[in-house]
Amino acid sequence: MTASIRPLLIPLGFGLLLPALALAESGNPLLISTEERCALNRVDDDSLPLAIEQCTALAKAGDAQAQFEMGELYNSGERLERDVEMALEWYEEASIQGHPTAQYRLGLMHYQGEGVPRNLPQAFIILKMAAVNGEDTAMDASDRIAEEMGPEELAVANQVLSTLFRNYLAQLREEQLNRALVPEPSPALGPETPVTPADPEPLE
Repeated sequence: MTASIRPLLIPLGFGLLLPALALAESGNPLLISTEERCALNRVDDDSLPLAIEQCTALAKAGDAQAQFEMGELYNSGERLERDVEMALEWYEEASIQGHPTAQYRLGLMHYQGEGVPRNLPQAFIILKMAAVNGEDTAMDASDRIAEEMGPEELAVANQVLSTLFRNYLAQLREEQLNRALVPEPSPALGPETPVTPADPEPLE
């Protein structure tokens, strides 16, 4: 079986980008499913409180997709009054686990200064990682942000990204090595090959 490519995590302190190099040393990428968990936009108003309660429980248990959907709920303001701080909190939780669309939303919030001080290098890094993890629109957004950054800011941000990518590739190599060292299990004997005692030697 071919192993799936793992998303890249964001092991950054979200209010503090520079000095982020030390924070770029940690984190295990996880496979993230982007299937809908909570259906918060598809329940009626009477069922919404229960749906939020169930989705919150999933999100607090570490489900990245539920965390993203909670962020969407509070960010959109369609079913509840918009709460940027709550949206930011849930997007951060999902982003740390490598959820690409949560990373995209979070990067834009850092770019626009929504719920956090405006931080172009932080936004650039998060959007680049979202693009690597499969969020296509994030690459164009990060390129536009790069045009607004000064040379020093861009250099430091690229240094952080380089460290993250090196660590990511090292983790992949280590996982491949560990898989190669695990012995293959012995094939199980099926019903078509029953084990029977050997026939006794005929007596002379």
